[in-house]
Amino acid sequence: MGKILIVEDEALIAMDIKSKLLSFGYSEIVYAVRPEDAMKEIEKEVPSLVLMDINLKSDLDGIDLAGIINTAYRIPIVFLTSYSDISTMDRASEAAPYGYIVKPVDTQSLYSVVSMAIRRAAVERNLVEQNGLFEAVLENSAEGIVVADETLKIKYFNHIFMEIFGIERGDIYGEDVDRVITDIEPSLRGFVPAVLEGRESSARRLDILRNGKQKTVFMNISSFSLDGETTRYLFIFSDLSELERMKNELDTTARNFDEIFEKSRDALVLLKIPEHTVSDLNPAAEKMFGFRKMEMLGKVPEELIRVLAVSGCILGDSGQDEAVCVMTRLTGETFTFLANSQRLSIGGTEYLYLSLKDITEAKKLEKRERQLQEKLIQTNKMTALGTLVSGIAHEINNPNNFIMFNSKMMLDLWKGFSAVLDRVYEREGDFEIENLPYSVLREDIPKLLEGIAGGSERIKKIVHELKTFSRGDTENMDDRISIDEVVASAVKILNQHILRYTAHFSAEVVKPVPYFKGNRQKVEQVLINLILNALEALKDKNGAVRLVCSADESGNLKICVSDTGVGIPGDIIRRITEPFFTTKLKDGGTGLGLSIVYTYVKEHKGELDFFSEPEKGTSVTVTFPAQG
Repeated sequence: MGKILIVEDEALIAMDIKSKLLSFGYSEIVYAVRPEDAMKEIEKEVPSLVLMDINLKSDLDGIDLAGIINTAYRIPIVFLTSYSDISTMDRASEAAPYGYIVKPVDTQSLYSVVSMAIRRAAVERNLVEQNGLFEAVLENSAEGIVVADETLKIKYFNHIFMEIFGIERGDIYGEDVDRVITDIEPSLRGFVPAVLEGRESSARRLDILRNGKQKTVFMNISSFSLDGETTRYLFIFSDLSELERMKNELDTTARNFDEIFEKSRDALVLLKIPEHTVSDLNPAAEKMFGFRKMEMLGKVPEELIRVLAVSGCILGDSGQDEAVCVMTRLTGETFTFLANSQRLSIGGTEYLYLSLKDITEAKKLEKRERQLQEKLIQTNKMTALGTLVSGIAHEINNPNNFIMFNSKMMLDLWKGFSAVLDRVYEREGDFEIENLPYSVLREDIPKLLEGIAGGSERIKKIVHELKTFSRGDTENMDDRISIDEVVASAVKILNQHILRYTAHFSAEVVKPVPYFKGNRQKVEQVLINLILNALEALKDKNGAVRLVCSADESGNLKICVSDTGVGIPGDIIRRITEPFFTTKLKDGGTGLGLSIVYTYVKEHKGELDFFSEPEKGTSVTVTFPAQG
């Protein structure tokens, strides 16, 4: 319980009231004689309750002062009065008091009125907080929400509902929900009453055309009651347009893959790992080996596996991914084929994808065609993976929005908690919470909550980058970028990583360097990814990483990140910018780091070059054209 302020110009009465309140267990009681003294006390610390004498010996009486306090502070007020005339009570009621105490003050009346006023104030505060929280949840919902009363008049709607249906006219509060929905989609005239009468399902898919764009919206209608008597109707609208687009793209990709698989001139075989049983094969494979697809599904092609193993073509964890093999068909005919294998993970199941090209008659020509086919298959695979990434990013967003909302709310709550705890700290000295001193926690808890909020923002940015990668979106490219600032920001962000990996890190900007136009965050991400890769390539802390920015002979900006790490083998360096290719899978690598670097550099019309020597180190050079 906080402070109680008594405003009474008769000191004996004020002291009597204070004495009674102290006997009730209220510990912080102050009183003021004049209105100006009362306002000073309130400015020092807002009280939880004011006991206000109506008849003050001042230009302002208690009712006038109560009106001023209510306007500025919204503090619960109980009037002390010896008056009971109608005009005075009418004036007093305009101040919305929490009760009246008639003088001389009776102990029981004082206790009852004060305790009731305090409880009522607490209930009202909780109600306001809950209403605010409820409003925030509805406004931050991803769905459009409308609430209507028993006559179907709209009592609440959020901005998402307006956005989904492109409604630009102002307030629709109080309008008939059936008419509003009919305006959106004329074919739904009478649909809402039909649902409420049980003649239609409460859930319905809507395919509508808004502002020249086709939209798919799922509508669900339900009823509820807040008081057990009055019926309300809840309308929820979920925009499924993006999911429909993704589904269509995925279906198209699957159809394209099936067509490529079935019509490929190469023999294609899909083996399930580790059993190496046939999961699928195409007509070309049937023709090459001389057996029927239905005969081989679920079986192990023992002769094919033996030939591939002898030739060194990868069958699982080690070996090469391409080999020339010789095999005999069921007809007894011997043929030569070029085998290419690739390990895939589909739906959590591991597969070995085999591409087998007959090179018996034209080995060189077939080899060139095989390379083209490999690129086509890789392109198709990346299309499917890109669509999958977009879906995963969407799923990450939902729980992350929950984290963002709650962490920010906890920060706001902590401000209130800490104010109370600080008063306890100032009054009683340091104390422990879960075996930790409050003097430490008061500094650390805001940082921890800010760290959670910051981390959630970082997740949001990564999710955005995944969506950008999968959809090819573009962002603002008109920032005038100073590389000095970008370098300083990237190094600051990675400071802890740098200290953990090396004792020899340097960053230098050789001036003058040109400004250039682009997206500052993306350029910063390029530097962060390159520095992280260099740090992770070091064998120990004695290794060195160096970042140098300078202008080349043509006046363009050149950024070089070099390290003295393990280097990159020649057969890997040509693939390091491929999406999802990584040599650090066991350490949590995603294979997106250098792919994102490559994408961002190309978006800025820049160049990316790698030079590496095994066991000596790697140097990565990025060149951005100066653009003013």
